[in-house]
Amino acid sequence: MALTALKESSLTRETLTRLAHHAEALNDPQAVLEFAPLAGWWAAGVGAHREAATLYKLALRFGHTLPPAEHAELLEVYARELDYADRFNDQIHILEKANSFRRL
Repeated sequence: MALTALKESSLTRETLTRLAHHAEALNDPQAVLEFAPLAGWWAAGVGAHREAATLYKLALRFGHTLPPAEHAELLEVYARELDYADRFNDQIHILEKANSFRRL
């Protein structure tokens, strides 16, 4: 019950987004990779797909620090949000990049 309330809370989503942006301002890759994907997930869950794409793109600025499989996974969720935003050309490029990481 509490988890459901948190999942539906815009306050929780906004806090995660703020944490992601503060982490970026501090140039803290570990914190960006912790908070940006989570904030993106929350945004996508409430239908804010452009915001989710922006947050995943933020996380991908530090994707080079991830193992290849995790980097590919992050690229794939970003590509899904690009689909919702009707950015098909970008989506194709990102999926090709994800596939290259999957082959590593």
